[in-house]
Amino acid sequence: MLPMRQPAKWKILALILPLVGVLLLAGIPARGANLILNGALKPASPGCRAATTNLPGWTVSAGNIDIVDATCSGIRPAYGTYFVDLTGSGASDVATISQTIATDVGQQYRLTFDFGGNPQWQDFPYPNDSSYKAMAVFVNGAIAGIYGVETAGASVTDAQWIRHKILFMAASTSTEITFESLNGSISNPSVFGPFLDWVIVVPVTRE
Repeated sequence: MLPMRQPAKWKILALILPLVGVLLLAGIPARGANLILNGALKPASPGCRAATTNLPGWTVSAGNIDIVDATCSGIRPAYGTYFVDLTGSGASDVATISQTIATDVGQQYRLTFDFGGNPQWQDFPYPNDSSYKAMAVFVNGAIAGIYGVETAGASVTDAQWIRHKILFMAASTSTEITFESLNGSISNPSVFGPFLDWVIVVPVTRE
């Protein structure tokens, strides 16, 4: 018996791509599509931003943030071009940022993000600045995790990026994802805080 010919790759793609298009037009994300808008934390226009409350797709509900890249800081991002220092600059700089996404009740989701710490306090000492950089993560207002890193002795260009994962079950048709700096305050100010990069939320699918 002659072996069956395998369909050409371009024919397979021709069958799959229209289906993906239908899913997107129907408002159903393709498998693996990020539900977070601007998960790469890009500013509205190219360039770094200090003490800003404008981050497309996100709400800065407290304090301010610094949007940073390798050119202005010497620190490489975990992904892409930009990352955020959740302790911004100037007074009242301890930031909370959040984004609300559409979710299906009872569906499990996976939140992943890169976390690091700003080590550059070692070159530019700030009064009472802590070497331990920390951040809290909330899902619908409930604490989902606290993450920290010791920056003392680290290279001033090393954020010590680590990727983290949180699983959560949606309890409503919308879910708020929040990141909050735990470094700095009005009485104990800092301009060197926790770093955040490449935020992704995807539904967990069962094979």
